[in-house]
Amino acid sequence: MKDKPQAGNELKEDNEPGGFPGCKLLHNLEGHCGDVCSVGWSRDGSMVASGSGGAFDTLILWDSVKGKGLYSIGANSKDRNASFELREIVGGLEDVKQVVWSPTGREFASCSSGKVAIWEAGSGKALHSSG
Repeated sequence: MKDKPQAGNELKEDNEPGGFPGCKLLHNLEGHCGDVCSVGWSRDGSMVASGSGGAFDTLILWDSVKGKGLYSIGANSKDRNASFELREIVGGLEDVKQVVWSPTGREFASCSSGKVAIWEAGSGKALHSSG
């Protein structure tokens, strides 16, 4: 079940009232059930990692060029209706607060409640975890 944007929170292009001059919406990335708390671009701009918290603690890796989800990591991933690969991970994603990419772009880190995890971008495999 996906949350619908509340009235007044819709993204607007530059030609719409309230839009941003010179900006064009390229992709509306849908897949999180909860509030998205963090978004991080890979160094080369080809991928975006996003993290959500609340009842649906999830990380999603996106192809930013195509606007498609590559995979989702999270304990609640199997409960979502998404058109991309879902990888269920139990634990380690409680209330994702921040997502940051490594300088190489091959890994990204997530910061959750009292825990930092490092993930391999290509596979979604957890490489290290603290807390």
